[in-house]
Amino acid sequence: MSAGARVISSAWAPVLVLLILVAGIFLGDHLISSHAYDQNHYHIQVIRQFEAQWPAPDFSDYAAATGPLYHLVLVALGEVFGNDLETLRVLSVLFGIGLVVAVAGVAGRLTAPRAAAFLAMPLAASIYVVGSATHVHTDDFAWMAASLCIGCVLVRKHCAPVLMAASVAMLAAVATRQNFIWLAGPVLLAGLLDLARERNSLGWKRLLAHVAVILPSVGLLVTFVVLWGGLVPPHFQEFHVSGGNWIAPGYALGLLGLYAPFFLLAVPEPRTLLRGRLLVPCLAALVGALLVLLPVSAPDVAAGRTGGPLWTLSGLWVVADRSIPLAFFAAFGAGSLAFFGLAVFSANATRGWLILLCALAATTVTQVANVQTFQRYFDTPTLVFLCWTLAMILGERRESVGKASGGPALLGVILASLLVVRMVGF
Repeated sequence: MSAGARVISSAWAPVLVLLILVAGIFLGDHLISSHAYDQNHYHIQVIRQFEAQWPAPDFSDYAAATGPLYHLVLVALGEVFGNDLETLRVLSVLFGIGLVVAVAGVAGRLTAPRAAAFLAMPLAASIYVVGSATHVHTDDFAWMAASLCIGCVLVRKHCAPVLMAASVAMLAAVATRQNFIWLAGPVLLAGLLDLARERNSLGWKRLLAHVAVILPSVGLLVTFVVLWGGLVPPHFQEFHVSGGNWIAPGYALGLLGLYAPFFLLAVPEPRTLLRGRLLVPCLAALVGALLVLLPVSAPDVAAGRTGGPLWTLSGLWVVADRSIPLAFFAAFGAGSLAFFGLAVFSANATRGWLILLCALAATTVTQVANVQTFQRYFDTPTLVFLCWTLAMILGERRESVGKASGGPALLGVILASLLVVRMVGF
């Protein structure tokens, strides 16, 4: 099967799920409150500003805390298809489709295409992916570019076109959301892993090639800092200046723990993997629980600890400003992470998984500097990580489709159902 055919075979079913949910949003004239707020108060305002200043928009300050690329793309598309809000919302669907195709397509390079389709279902049904696809919102565009970048460096056989594509994708991600400079972490790690495998002139050339991949994005970020006098436009600098958001790592593990049970069902021979190694996930679980119990972890709207089902669950049992449910989920998430590591090692896919793990850690670190711990900041990277991790574990196994068609598909159904209930009930 050709590479293009594998992408189509992997992506058509999750894209169909996305489009059905998108159609429900549009036909029912629904709005998702958090995405609608950002759309109306920030992103559409920037688009209107750039339209008024076209063809020489002023990037020195505007009404969004993100980079300007997404807004520029919609201004350009609006010139062709129409720039009214409803048309721009429909155009945003393209980026949701692009994200799902990128994630499912990469998964289809790692395992059977039909298995990849099942693994990508939860992402396609996520309220945050659907919400960004149906509103003027930057998330799907940025994650589409980031997924393409990471997908390129996961390829073991690097060549100039692949690395060029990775560089362009990373530049697009950083130009859309400047905190996506975290992509430098997994890109550089890929080069270091290649160097560790081949300690010769070829290994050094590959490392230098990976350094070259990130240089345009680093240069763009420096340009933003000089232009704005900080990491965000002047409009937002006072708001975003804060101390460390120390619940972010524990929350990231908690969300992983919320979704992991469905993906654990797809791991082959779990008893064999755990035999004699049970202490590893148990110690990881202890660390995960401590990451929630040491900092203040109770839901708090004023502190930005709000937004999403996990925060709702976290508020069910609070002791001394610490969330017991979130500690449980974080413990399970950390233990699951260790278990996935054992499975990946058994499947001889360590290089790719270390790059994925670095990406998940890097995006979590960027959230430590964010005053808001909304679930939508963590949801997409978690689902992408789980999709690609299980694709690596399943590989070319004959039973990969059967394994993936259980838990991940069930999670997709649950997430789609929650979205439908929200549309009908609100």
